Amino acid sequence: MLPYPGRPPRLPLCARPAARLSATGWRLTVALSQGAACQSSRDCSTDTLPASCSRLMAAGTSVITEKSPYIVRTSFTLGQSSTIIGDWAVKNGIKKVATLTSDYAPGNDALKFFKEHFTAGGGQIVEEVKVPLANPDFAPFLQRMKDAKPDAMFVFVPAGQGGNFMKQYAERGLDKSGIKVIGPGDVMDDDLLNNMGDAAVGAVTAHIYSADHQSKANADFLAAYEKAYNQRPGFMAVGGYDGIHLIYAALQKTGGKADGDSLVAAMKG
Repeated sequence: MLPYPGRPPRLPLCARPAARLSATGWRLTVALSQGAACQSSRDCSTDTLPASCSRLMAAGTSVITEKSPYIVRTSFTLGQSSTIIGDWAVKNGIKKVATLTSDYAPGNDALKFFKEHFTAGGGQIVEEVKVPLANPDFAPFLQRMKDAKPDAMFVFVPAGQGGNFMKQYAERGLDKSGIKVIGPGDVMDDDLLNNMGDAAVGAVTAHIYSADHQSKANADFLAAYEKAYNQRPGFMAVGGYDGIHLIYAALQKTGGKADGDSLVAAMKG
């Protein structure tokens, strides 16, 4: 996370799935939500992205960057965070896990990579549930988790749904059942934690960012973000900041030359 030479820009974080930025001779799409773009190869194939267009992703679906040479990711994949928590579960004596994941590409990635690592280490998946992406009612699915009597519950829901999930988790009594919540960090996003209450205590997640990270760069970022937005930043804020910073640095490197090939080469090099 590198500082700008001036005040950090105000970013269109999650107001809509993607924000289009325009300048002379080029277009750039910044995807700031999980799987907001490129759910299939048709969405972002080389046939649909002209050479004057580059994409910068904070979305975690693994396959996105394979769909065009004009896509650059600055953040993470669900595979990275989910494999880490799968390995952690095995090393920490968790034998049986029930999984609850949102039914779309990022959720499928999270489930796939967690299962691969957890079962390879001897763990057992005792229940597997996929929930609707839009406005899910978690209650009936949580009952299935509780009935399966796992040691832990692996959860992936997109940024913004974690608060609703943890509220229903507590209402169903799972917070007192001994079933630990584990997963990638989306479910415990920093900007949602304050409203989760004690139900979040004991959850273990793996992710690219924590507002509690002890460094001067993060302290400066926290201070600037809280001053600008009056709230604590989460990983989506960092993804947006890092993405815009990369655009800024790449344009400096190219001397303002912004065709797709020059800009992407600068971003990667």
